Amino acid sequence: MARCRTAALLACIPGCLAGVVGCSSEPTRPRTVALDWPLAAGAQWVYRSVESDETGAELRVRLDTVRVLGDTAAFGRRWAVVRGNPLVVAGTIAPRQYLSWRPGGLWHAESLDPGPIPGVEPGTWVFPSPAEPGRYYPYAGAYARGVTAEATDDAVNTPAGAFRCVRFTHPYVVGASECVAPGVGLVEAVSAPAYSTDAAGNVTHTYWTTARLVSGPTAP
Repeated sequence: MARCRTAALLACIPGCLAGVVGCSSEPTRPRTVALDWPLAAGAQWVYRSVESDETGAELRVRLDTVRVLGDTAAFGRRWAVVRGNPLVVAGTIAPRQYLSWRPGGLWHAESLDPGPIPGVEPGTWVFPSPAEPGRYYPYAGAYARGVTAEATDDAVNTPAGAFRCVRFTHPYVVGASECVAPGVGLVEAVSAPAYSTDAAGNVTHTYWTTARLVSGPTAP
């Protein structure tokens, strides 16, 4: 009798092991993140922007303030009117700039004047949303040459605190990146590098600017 019970138990072992293997959990898929950039009038961000060289020395430091003044309508869309450069280290220092949510993400414009091509809206698709980790988005990004959502749960430390954010990189603009935290906006930006050369054209120094959030978004 004992021998029969033992044989029956041994016969069950392969099935039990198969059940354990079959119950193994699937690998966790990286999450797709929808961005939420506050654009209500009165929202304000302050950044500490540091120009450094290849040694890490801080050459210039400044504070950049970005503030939403209100909104306006153009080409059938609502645009937030912004004082300061919302991209901080990319684009220009035009006194008034514009941000707009559209299907697919956030758009940025330095002017709402009609462009040279009739019917073509102004602006650049800067931050795709929702952002899928590892995905490349052609024609998007601050440099309009394509952007990759490198990670969607990146940890970034700034003077304003620690954030989990989406990190965007630029395959055709080496070194440039932006980190956007849902519900906060841009928390870190690194510019494309700039170079100085000697009389023979040899690169002598490399410079870039890193901006990190100091405060914001201030509630309107």
